[in-house]
Amino acid sequence: AVASFKVMDVLRRANQLEAEGRTICHCEVGQPESGAPRTVARAAVEALEGPPSKSRMGYTDAFGLLPLRQKISEHYKQKYNVEIPTDRIVVTTGSSGG
Repeated sequence: AVASFKVMDVLRRANQLEAEGRTICHCEVGQPESGAPRTVARAAVEALEGPPSKSRMGYTDAFGLLPLRQKISEHYKQKYNVEIPTDRIVVTTGSSGG
């Protein structure tokens, strides 16, 4: 079993207390308060409402988009002088493991 990620335990409890009517000042995970930039919001709407032929919606490679993994590989080479093959890079929506 994967041990719980403590900050998520704190967030879960804070949300529970807030749902019960308590006033909570959330400082546990650094959630942004400003929302998405307008350009990002517009691009999301276009992707959702645009014609299917131009949509980027749908499943991606389980390891993440190859162009993104290539850019990550390039970043590590340029910034840290470390070569990481793209097949060793995985882009996910996130995880909270121990």
